[in-house]
Amino acid sequence: MSLCGLALAADGKKEAARKATLEAADKKASAENMAAYKDEVRPFLEKHCIGCHGPKKLKGDLALDLLDPDMKESTSAARWAVVRDQLENGDMPPDDKPQPPPEQSDKVLAWIKAEMRRSRRNFSERMQQISGNKVQHDLLFDSNQAARLMIAPRIRRHSVELYETFRREQAKGFENLVGNPFTPDPRFLFRDMGAPHMDVPTTSQLIRNALTILERQTGHTIEKGELKPVIGAKKEYLPFVDPKQPLDEAAMTKAIGMQFKRVLEREPSAGEQARFLALMQKTVKDAGRVAGVRYTLAAVYLVPDAIFRWELGGKADDEGKARLRPSEIADGLAFALTDDRPPSWLIKDAEAGKLDTDKGVAEAVKKMFADEKLRKPRILRFFHEFFEYPKAIEVFKNREDFSHHKARVLVSDTDNLIRWILKKDKEVLRELLTTNRSYVNTRYDPNKKRIVQYEGKGLLHTSYSLPPDWKWSGEQPIEMPGNTRAGILTQPAWLVAWSVNQDNHAILRGKWIRERLLGNVVPDIPITVDAQLPEAPE
Repeated sequence: MSLCGLALAADGKKEAARKATLEAADKKASAENMAAYKDEVRPFLEKHCIGCHGPKKLKGDLALDLLDPDMKESTSAARWAVVRDQLENGDMPPDDKPQPPPEQSDKVLAWIKAEMRRSRRNFSERMQQISGNKVQHDLLFDSNQAARLMIAPRIRRHSVELYETFRREQAKGFENLVGNPFTPDPRFLFRDMGAPHMDVPTTSQLIRNALTILERQTGHTIEKGELKPVIGAKKEYLPFVDPKQPLDEAAMTKAIGMQFKRVLEREPSAGEQARFLALMQKTVKDAGRVAGVRYTLAAVYLVPDAIFRWELGGKADDEGKARLRPSEIADGLAFALTDDRPPSWLIKDAEAGKLDTDKGVAEAVKKMFADEKLRKPRILRFFHEFFEYPKAIEVFKNREDFSHHKARVLVSDTDNLIRWILKKDKEVLRELLTTNRSYVNTRYDPNKKRIVQYEGKGLLHTSYSLPPDWKWSGEQPIEMPGNTRAGILTQPAWLVAWSVNQDNHAILRGKWIRERLLGNVVPDIPITVDAQLPEAPE
């Protein structure tokens, strides 16, 4: 048999062994789940559920007595997801029926989730979208529940803003040649919740970015046998593409280490060093020195650290909970407040074990907030994303009817109001929703570190119900006349954001209030329904 045939035969045996192992594991898990269904789940359903969802009554067209517990071999998973949702939300059994002990409900929920994992039919995304932020009151306000919080490990792309900072740092001087391939995931309210996967166009853009940066870093010409750098070249990288300089294993190792430090701000692991060294040796041999060096170093931009962030945690305890690793905590703190990687002191704290305790993490957070030189754009962006008032800039207003309307100024005023409330740090939520104060025609000057006038002319202040002869003053925020304002939801920026050209949009405003403030969910209206507000002349 040829070498190729032997290799194929070996691969076939490995695949068969892997398949047999998976089948054995599935068979074992299935037996355990079916036993748990018989001993714990079925008795629970018969006592608390089948009376209304069985042969005598069939509420909601849900027959729990006939629901197949084997979600892999049937189509019952979607129905079981409904049962799970009702139990987790505390909607079933109804309040007027005997309530099961919480530990029994927990066992049923655990069984449903285990069988969903085995069958690979998980409806967690459905749960997130349909239930909104609905949480049982007792669970939400019981301090003892904090220790029981369980969040699944997750991996997701860096946010648009994080990659933007990274892009500008790596492509300084030629940013226009390197695009940002990421876009916000429309499924999530907050923009830093990147998707856990990438499509082909995104990957292609990342590869183009990496090669463009390396072409600039190592850009050169050869004149009379001498290497001449071009504009934008990094002199420390040029020896690796200079035909007069040696490119032995030591030089390759140095190049790889430099690139890891530049891109990821860390040294490569032993495995990464060996893998990239082998790649460079092969590509230099196959494609030549310049192309081999460029393609190998460009690959560093595609390692998971440069694209994804993860929260996997370390070793789990007896309850299955795992604390985030120190490096993950450092990333989480930095990404929660900034659009950049963790500062050097925070990385050192993580390496020294200072983030291994809650006290150490709290001290790091306080230090970040106290550092006035550390830019923290995520704080204000949270309010942008939650209240969505910057959408006012996207709303078209007829200049003939709204000659004094300037959306960017209104958004800036609301930004300044939020900064002022946060700086006071007293009853923040109440102030955000009830204050009768407002900034008018203002912008924050980072150089002067104070509020200044945005527009010197016009009657923009009339958007705040102020008289035409009102004179601008730097003593702001000001008390609005006649109690005409009550927090962010009456700020002109927010009102415009939820309006159209000529009219207010009461439906969108009501939907926002129901979902964001009250924690409910308003389903999308089918396209076949002509939804209109009733006439209300009064």
